[in-house]
Amino acid sequence: MELIQNRSALPWYRKYSFLLSILIGIVAAWILLLPLSGSLNIIGKVLLTLFIFLTMVITAIVLMDSTKSQLVQALFAVFLIAELLYVLFAYSGADFNRIGHVFFNKQVMSGNWHLFIKGLFVTVKIAVFSIVFATLLGILLSVFRIMKVKMITIFIVFYVNVLRAIPPIVIIFFIYYALPTLNIRLGPVTTGVLALTLIGSAYISEIFRSGIEAIHRTQVEAARSQGMSFFQTMRLVILPQAYRIVAPTLTGRWIGILKDTAYCSLIAVTETLKTGRILSTKYANPTPLLVTALIFLVLVLPLTRYVGFLEYKRKQKLKR
Repeated sequence: MELIQNRSALPWYRKYSFLLSILIGIVAAWILLLPLSGSLNIIGKVLLTLFIFLTMVITAIVLMDSTKSQLVQALFAVFLIAELLYVLFAYSGADFNRIGHVFFNKQVMSGNWHLFIKGLFVTVKIAVFSIVFATLLGILLSVFRIMKVKMITIFIVFYVNVLRAIPPIVIIFFIYYALPTLNIRLGPVTTGVLALTLIGSAYISEIFRSGIEAIHRTQVEAARSQGMSFFQTMRLVILPQAYRIVAPTLTGRWIGILKDTAYCSLIAVTETLKTGRILSTKYANPTPLLVTALIFLVLVLPLTRYVGFLEYKRKQKLKR
């Protein structure tokens, strides 16, 4: 016991000296046996594969050991990533100047950033309106379905099943090209918002329905015994609890709506994706499309991290 306590008091580089010595040995053997860059012969490729395999095994052992500190796990993971990147740059023989010209061409983007800002504004506008309206409509559909009025339930089930079965692009095309034949004309942005709202509400209604049904029936009975109406019970008692249950899934659906705004580029909406496609075609270079991907990454990544945070908080509550 005293030996264990003394070991836990050691600095991290002393506690993991064996694994660190192996990594240092790999680096030393690498420097002695392999060229630092250029092409490799058969023996060099075998040695390189062996070094990478040993590093991956050691890193996996450290990452799978829950007793290891996060600092040590991060250190070994960074070492593995650095090793793989070095192999890519030193031995792949790739023409990185050519790659930079194709995918990271500054001349293509010079003077065109304002177009991406305009496209980003359109994307965010469509996404925000669609998410708000789809969430509100989805909540209403789930509440009316819980009422179990036969004709209303049949209509909602039909609505949900049809809109979830038809591809989004078909619904967008139908609203934009078919409705004018009925003398109903909507602008491209309005069409996008309406289509994404209808599609999103179908999914969100099912999400909230599952959350509402997960709440015990006695809570409804207790609220009704206090003189609350059905809608007061839903608004003040059931829906706040249901939201906590479905928040991770609901946020995931919001991410889906945000990404589905790219479909609007097919009906004359110059949002982020269409801006990237126009510039990519104009300059015959994929750099604008890469910028489009990075913009969507910046928009979506905070939401995905928020989903992870909600799931973590929920697990912590369940442990209590």
